[in-house]
Amino acid sequence: TVSTMTTVPTVSTISPTQTDAPVVSPVNTLEPTSFRLTSIPTYHPTFEPTFLPSYQPTLALNPSHFPTVVTTFVPTAAPTKGLLPSLAPSTSPPTSSSPTRQPTTPKMEWWGHVQEILNRIQPPSVPDTDFDVTDFLGDERHRTLRNVVTPYTDAFRNAIETCYAAGGGRVVVPPGTYRTGPIRLRSNVTLHLSEGAVIEFSANPDDYLPPVFTRFEGMELMNYSPLIYALKEKNIAITGTGIIDGRADDGPWWRWTGRQDSALRRLERMASNGRRVEDRVFGDGYFIYPQFIQFYECENVLIEDVSIKNSPMWAVHPVLSQNVIVRGISIETEGPGDGISVESCSDVLIERCVVNVGSEGDGISFKSGRNEDGRRVNKPSSGIIVRKVRIDEADNAVSIGSETSGDVRNIFLEEITIEDANNGFRVKTNSVRGGTIENVYMNDITVKRAMEAAMKIGMYYAEGDSGDHDPVVRNFEVHDFRCDDAVFGIVIRGYDRAPIEDVRFVNFHVEAERHDVIENVRGFSLNGGLLIN
Repeated sequence: TVSTMTTVPTVSTISPTQTDAPVVSPVNTLEPTSFRLTSIPTYHPTFEPTFLPSYQPTLALNPSHFPTVVTTFVPTAAPTKGLLPSLAPSTSPPTSSSPTRQPTTPKMEWWGHVQEILNRIQPPSVPDTDFDVTDFLGDERHRTLRNVVTPYTDAFRNAIETCYAAGGGRVVVPPGTYRTGPIRLRSNVTLHLSEGAVIEFSANPDDYLPPVFTRFEGMELMNYSPLIYALKEKNIAITGTGIIDGRADDGPWWRWTGRQDSALRRLERMASNGRRVEDRVFGDGYFIYPQFIQFYECENVLIEDVSIKNSPMWAVHPVLSQNVIVRGISIETEGPGDGISVESCSDVLIERCVVNVGSEGDGISFKSGRNEDGRRVNKPSSGIIVRKVRIDEADNAVSIGSETSGDVRNIFLEEITIEDANNGFRVKTNSVRGGTIENVYMNDITVKRAMEAAMKIGMYYAEGDSGDHDPVVRNFEVHDFRCDDAVFGIVIRGYDRAPIEDVRFVNFHVEAERHDVIENVRGFSLNGGLLIN
């Protein structure tokens, strides 16, 4: 049965259910890219697939699976000043050739603004001077170091500090395996992993003490150092075709799941009561695992080409940072954390990446702080572009939330291929988290299988409707979205007092088992067809 919805549908009482974890197909290995970023990235409105050689694009869906729908773009008024065009409803009555009362914004009107963001994104500027990390081993050079971390921990620290003191450059890691404790980057320093270089991190939590200023699930605290960390630095990068292995599969980190519950409740109380961050000291005995790569309050950041494995928590986690590029990396992990988690950052480009985080984490997520801490810091995630990305397995392939208290806006997603996920795209918020989520544009999204929903936007995550901070969720536009297999096509649930506003789908095609769930939505349109088996 083909349903073409022209007005807000009747509320459904179907409740989404979680199904078993998906079957994982073999992971394709991301081949090293041969390019280095040397200029401002540019945007091309139409793309030929340019995934790396090891990736075989998903076959196009059989057109006979879908109804034939002629899509007509309804013109809107001239854009208002600012990043995004006006999305005011059309005053013209619907016609047979434009079967929706809510206008759709032509692609080029939206995507013309992408170049504005890209023009602001600059690669880090680092001097062309190399420092070989093995030159800093001293008397330890000839020792067997695989199970001894102190010599390489000291070598990385000394190489980075020497490079920084000299005005910057590259700390080069030659081919070989280097087991180390935490690495802290400084301004104007690139950590470059040569082909064949493997950095393995210690699995001993004591090596990540004393605690440092960090953020866990949107709350600030003093905790174990991230494995690679930078605080208030400028012009920093991790590059090269080597491997960075967090060894969370060979240590205690993943086994701490569940043991940290009481510590997290304590942290929530401290944040709620306004305790100073320097008094929120955790670390030893509290079982709150560290992030893998965290750049905190940094500017001009590049992570390019490296392979990241076995992350303790969130693998790539820029926080309160500006001008961030994540390009050509692969992430392979199965722990409790997300792949790329952008929190309270502006002007971010993520492209040509392959992410596999298993069934417990989100592939790519956008956040802005949690509850009181998010509202206190009050820094949104904004101006983020994600394109040409493949997500092999995740809980939610791409998500916003659940830490949204500082707002998330102006998100552009294009050419995303999702192999297996519980939800293809998900918004997670509630009246405890609050915040505004707005201006999200998606184009050319392919989902092979969604064990729950292809598209899920809701205000009932975790604590549900139990707070005093009603979220604002509005202005979503989805073009050319295909899903081969899902339980639900669309699940959107707002509050009666705070409905979700202006959600538009153009050429949205899903093979779904059940009818959509649409509750408390104002300004919904489906300008394509939805196939229900």
